[in-house]
Amino acid sequence: MPSPVLIVGAGPSGLVLALTLLRNNVSSRTLEVYKFLGILPNILDASGPTPQIEQWVTGGKEPVRKMEKPVIENTAARPYNHPVMLGQNRHEDILRTTLENEYGCKVELGTEFISFEQHPDHVVVHMEKTIDARKVPETATFSFLIGADGARSQIRKQLGLSFLGETITSGGMLVGDLDIKGLDSRKDLQLGDTHGAMVLVEAIKDVTGRTDLQFGELTYANHWRPNIRMVNKFGSGRVFVTGGKRIRVSQMLKVSTASDAAHCHSPTGAQGMNSGVQDSFNLGWKLSLVYKGLSPTSLLDTYSEERLPVIATMLQKTTELYHSGFLVHTTFNPNTDAKAIWARGHELMQLGVNYRGSSLVVDQKPEHALTEENSDPYREDDNERVRFFDIFVPSAHTVVIFAGAASITSALDAILKSVAAYPKGPVQTVFIYPKSVSASQYSEAGAHSDYVLMDREGHAYRNYVASETDMTMVVVRPDGYVGAVLLQPEGLKAYFKKIFA
Repeated sequence: MPSPVLIVGAGPSGLVLALTLLRNNVSSRTLEVYKFLGILPNILDASGPTPQIEQWVTGGKEPVRKMEKPVIENTAARPYNHPVMLGQNRHEDILRTTLENEYGCKVELGTEFISFEQHPDHVVVHMEKTIDARKVPETATFSFLIGADGARSQIRKQLGLSFLGETITSGGMLVGDLDIKGLDSRKDLQLGDTHGAMVLVEAIKDVTGRTDLQFGELTYANHWRPNIRMVNKFGSGRVFVTGGKRIRVSQMLKVSTASDAAHCHSPTGAQGMNSGVQDSFNLGWKLSLVYKGLSPTSLLDTYSEERLPVIATMLQKTTELYHSGFLVHTTFNPNTDAKAIWARGHELMQLGVNYRGSSLVVDQKPEHALTEENSDPYREDDNERVRFFDIFVPSAHTVVIFAGAASITSALDAILKSVAAYPKGPVQTVFIYPKSVSASQYSEAGAHSDYVLMDREGHAYRNYVASETDMTMVVVRPDGYVGAVLLQPEGLKAYFKKIFA
């Protein structure tokens, strides 16, 4: 029997996919999503706030403008509203440590992917190990192959996926890793005119006019230009690609790719790693259900269907930000509103993303009921005593039943019987009722639910636009997105018919 999954590439996208699969008991060789995966405290402990940006011009003694990202207060519906920053190396270290300590899963270093052959029920992968400076060939069989192997992804190329886009030749930056004493590490400096090169290494003294800076070791330097591209689809057969990076795009099934194998883009908007992690989270729960035989392989087709529109929209927005922020102005304008520079829509905060156009989604609500502003599929709480966010898990669909004062007992029984027909592990139920009614009214229904909650402050009913009079059901997927909004019990069958075999 072939091994379950081979993930080629151990960046954040590949590591998150491995962790998602292991949370679903599928082994692999290799700020909200991390809450689902149980590593959010580690991420927050290692993170820091977004630094202040100072803009300098040649010969200047003081910055011409200082910009700080506006503080966005957390709410009950959005408890992690304010972004934090953490280097990718620390991200990877936390993910690798979690994989090894909790699951005994080690990233296999010193092994190079060479090629693969895809078959109807497995993938044969050829690799090359380096042992004592010798190259040792290895061939192994897997149920699925995932490509998380970067912008030059060999898996994407062997799958024959297009990687369409452009390289912007105007502008760009000289990027370097240089030890400098005399600068405030809590600030980001933009040196020079944004219409020309943004110099960060040898010409820093010339640009700033400062002679007090002490330069240490230069670890890395390169001329960077944005390479904005994405794949034409995210997978084929048993091979998939997933993940994005600032400036790169890809995906597929039975053979898959993550990291920036799927998409590349400019650093504006800070979408690269965030979108790549969401790619992996979308693919992970579907892959685990198919591997276990609980879902048809057609479920994997929705990976490309759902993520391609999201990535295409994101690339358009980040490219617009790059052109407006890096290339438009020939001189700094200190009067430009810093809030306008920092302006980001809900999509670039990853809070406005949804899959409403997906063939998986079932929506019985009026079209205007759920909007980006008043509903968030996985960031609600119940008086902060028990939060939905603590109940949702990456290994199960959560059926949230909002009872109404006029809810008919027979309808509630029909819902619970319908849920009971599906596998217990991959489906869990939350029964919630408003403060205005007595719990005894729903004692029978509550006895057959995994969780029974009273919405003391009305957060859940308000943010899910649920009626306190009539019954409403919301199905939250393992990746935290709303899969269905239902008013009738038969809607559950219509939704899960698309999920389970």
